Amino acid sequence: MDNKEILEKLRNLKDLLDQFTQQHDYYENGCALEAMEKIDDVKASISAMPGIPSVVGAMPVFPVGEKEYQTAKDETAQSGKITMIALIATVASLGLWLITKATFLAIVGVIAGIAWYVLNKNHQNNKQGLAKKEKAYNESVAASKNSVEKFRKALTCYENEVTDGLAAAKAFGQLYREKCAEHSAILVEFAENKNNALDRCNELVSQIDQHDYIPQEYYHHISKLISLLQSGRADNYKEALNIAIEEERQEAMEKARQEEEARRLAAMERQAEEERRHNMMLERQQAAHDRAMERAAKEQAEAQRRATVQADKDRLRAEREAFHQKTIADSEARKQAAKTRSAGIAKCANCANNQRCPSGIKESGAGLTCGGYRPR
Repeated sequence: MDNKEILEKLRNLKDLLDQFTQQHDYYENGCALEAMEKIDDVKASISAMPGIPSVVGAMPVFPVGEKEYQTAKDETAQSGKITMIALIATVASLGLWLITKATFLAIVGVIAGIAWYVLNKNHQNNKQGLAKKEKAYNESVAASKNSVEKFRKALTCYENEVTDGLAAAKAFGQLYREKCAEHSAILVEFAENKNNALDRCNELVSQIDQHDYIPQEYYHHISKLISLLQSGRADNYKEALNIAIEEERQEAMEKARQEEEARRLAAMERQAEEERRHNMMLERQQAAHDRAMERAAKEQAEAQRRATVQADKDRLRAEREAFHQKTIADSEARKQAAKTRSAGIAKCANCANNQRCPSGIKESGAGLTCGGYRPR
């Protein structure tokens, strides 16, 4: 085969290999991703199912206090009747007393009047309590009417919401069934696409196997072989294949060299980083040592200062103690000298030979030791 024929076959083989790679990728991942995207679109087109209200709302409030109001009304009516009877008895008794002047009727009239006063006061209290209970009952009735009206409106809204909710749920069900059908169709399409891609791959493999003039392990050199033959760097297919293999070997060697150089540079960087960390550790240790020495020097200076201060305090204390002792000794000496002088002067005054003593000895009391003392 001449170079032109070889070049054409290599181009055909390259096209077949490219198609096989594309179909194989589509078989492995492409058709699955395509199906997943369609399924996601189907899921996104289905919104959440509309809710149907389950609670009407606030129930109506019924009036309260009716029994208490009726009881208070009956008690007020009863107390009114009794009060009226007491009033009639009082008026009748006093009227008869005015006619007959009977004391008994006067007493009965007074008792009936007192009873009427008490019963009338109780009746007035009952009327006030009845008015309050009537007001509360009327307010409760009005509130009950309002709540019933609100309940009727809420019931109407509830019925409308239920009707709308059921219609929306029905529409959602129809939409959901349609989307489920689309989902099933997508899965069927996915299986068909995958099978078609697999069939196409098998067909391409059969076509590739017909190109037996180039070993399979050199398929990755096809683009290089076509370039060498087109550019004229190689005169025939064998020479192009040798050049491609040689360049691949050189590229592998260059790649290995670059990787080795990268490892060497990485090792040097690690060593430099370790040295930097070591130097930083030594600097930190030296700084810590310097701080410790400075702290020890400060502590020693402080201890020496405290010792000096304590020595000064001890010296001052000793000086004060010595001065105090000296003061006491001087005071005692002065006291003793005063006593001695007083005793000496007294003896010189009573000495018969006092004329023989100099005046200085007399004044100081030294005449005690002159040896010439004679009592008068």
